[in-house]
Amino acid sequence: ICIGFALQQLSVVLYAVTRLLHLELPEVSFDYFQSTQSMLLALVYTCVLAPVTEELLFRGFLMKSLSAVSVRFGIVTSALLFGLMHGNFQQFILGFVMGLFLGKIVARHNSLLPSILVHMAVNTNSMVLSLLQEKLPEKAERRCNGISGLQGCPMSC
Repeated sequence: ICIGFALQQLSVVLYAVTRLLHLELPEVSFDYFQSTQSMLLALVYTCVLAPVTEELLFRGFLMKSLSAVSVRFGIVTSALLFGLMHGNFQQFILGFVMGLFLGKIVARHNSLLPSILVHMAVNTNSMVLSLLQEKLPEKAERRCNGISGLQGCPMSC
């Protein structure tokens, strides 16, 4: 869980670097906090369903299949695809590094359960931070500006 949190902070730093280099990247939108029902659905999907289905697909099926070449190849390739699946630069970085970490967990323990639990913890952490930022935007913006000096920092600030 601590490593997952550290990886999220790494994505914030990488995002800050892209902003400093004036690279135009699409912003991530989290409009699902508009109603209680949509928020609950987003929480269930992001914190439970997505980790289970993504781990079954990327570590259970892809990594296992690609590991016929070599375990390292299976981990790296499934992590790359996992990062690309997230569809934007900020989440690609976190997704790729998390994919490497989750792949190593699966290879070491020969079980998807530990990677599912870590994935759930990381997604839950992201959702809580996003929810806090959405519900307390002024405080979150001041914190972002105080830490990075950037406007519109990503959800995990």
